[in-house]
Amino acid sequence: MTGHQRLPSRIQVPGSAPALIELRFGEAGRDALGFAVQVPHYLAQAVYPPAALALLGAMTTSTSLELPDTDLREAASAPTRPLNARSRSPRRSASWSARSSSSTTP
Repeated sequence: MTGHQRLPSRIQVPGSAPALIELRFGEAGRDALGFAVQVPHYLAQAVYPPAALALLGAMTTSTSLELPDTDLREAASAPTRPLNARSRSPRRSASWSARSSSSTTP
């Protein structure tokens, strides 16, 4: 198209600042290891111990460090307790099964 600049056929960008740091360390001959923890978007601004526990677990597995995690394990299990109890409720399960079996697909 006339008047439009053509893009280069190859564009290279890092996925994130930590990825760029990891790349630069590697280029300099230094060991580097990056971690990413998935957190639901609606919890991104909240304290979410299961994500911290996942990160700590990845770090201990990768580095063979022994890091204390007892308090974090307790905190990580707390948010799921009400959900787990509710999902095991016979009344709740029966209600869900009844709705699932009565639904029809077009």
